[in-house]
Amino acid sequence: MNFKAGFEKFRGFGYYFLLAVLLFAVMFLYFYLYGDGGRSANSLSYGDQVELAEVEIRESELEGLIYARRSIRDYQAEEISFNNISKLLWSTVGTTVDGISGPTRAAPSAGATDAVEIFLAVKDVEDIDAGIYHYQPAENTLLEVSSEAKSAELEAAALNQSAVGDGGAVIIITAVFERTIRRYGERGERYVHMEAGHAAQNLLLMAENLGLGSVVIGAFDENEVRSILGSENHEPLLLLPIGVLEN
Repeated sequence: MNFKAGFEKFRGFGYYFLLAVLLFAVMFLYFYLYGDGGRSANSLSYGDQVELAEVEIRESELEGLIYARRSIRDYQAEEISFNNISKLLWSTVGTTVDGISGPTRAAPSAGATDAVEIFLAVKDVEDIDAGIYHYQPAENTLLEVSSEAKSAELEAAALNQSAVGDGGAVIIITAVFERTIRRYGERGERYVHMEAGHAAQNLLLMAENLGLGSVVIGAFDENEVRSILGSENHEPLLLLPIGVLEN
């Protein structure tokens, strides 16, 4: 009888122990998934605080452009000027001169491997027929890939985000990863994404400077966009619709 009572007591203790372990596991999983794991800035030990200078926001200067930049998804049904689309394309990976190595690009590229390439989907742009074009920065030209605008197809590929179909044009940032990976190995993939981000930010600031709206779109079906571009070698990374502001 004593043995049986002891066994029952041990079994009861084991039940509560198991329950406690399970509760601990649930709490650990919750904080792992939804907490910051101690990685937030609040976990750091700080010294003195340094007050920074106030930034003067002057319209049409760089500070003003950075301050004013917003993600704009609504556009007027109005054509984009030829001059403005030329400036927007140049701002991404257009040719500049750094004074040291000669011709270079508007956006930084790891080891000047220039993995990023730009496509333009034209719907309503002054003096450019609707279609898909491949930007050639060295020659500052566009090569026609397709004579069809494919705005509806691009919008569908972008999970029906209306900004893609409503803009007068969509700038598509793509990359040929092998150019950078060949030099830097697997880490080169990270560098290519950085390069794409540099080009996108240049474009957004240029759009703000020109009084145009744009937004970065990363949610889309890569295979569908590749099919629209007609190239298996170019990996689509970002879509940036461009449009005239509503007001």
